[in-house]
Amino acid sequence: MYYKQQLFDIIFNENPTSFIKWLTKQPLKEQVVILREFKQMVLQNMFKSQNFSIADTVKALSKTIDEYEKEVLAELDAEAQHKEALEEQEKAMQQIETTTVGIKQYVLSCIVNNEPNAAEMKELAQKIIALEKEQGTHNPDFWEAIL
Repeated sequence: MYYKQQLFDIIFNENPTSFIKWLTKQPLKEQVVILREFKQMVLQNMFKSQNFSIADTVKALSKTIDEYEKEVLAELDAEAQHKEALEEQEKAMQQIETTTVGIKQYVLSCIVNNEPNAAEMKELAQKIIALEKEQGTHNPDFWEAIL
């Protein structure tokens, strides 16, 4: 039991509120571990002292710890899913950026090389430039070959 000595020191040498303050400063995963160790200490003390009058309290404590653990795991899972979603969003944004640059390069190439679709590409380029200006992303250097 990793936290046994800390638990013992806090619970028996300080007041009960210091235990709560210390516990809430720990990472969520560790809070569950600490509460499990606390429950083990209480159980050991109960059996060692043969004082079973607190059995109902220990049972309620155990149930509360189980519920808290479920909530912590749900929160950690939600955080992991959120992080994963943000990473996927960033990846998608990078793919969109890469694709957009590729499309613009294709449009520019068609115009510069006077491809059969150059007139349509020039019209498309004008729409892209207008959209870029509207969004504040216009880079005139990119389009200078056709301007």
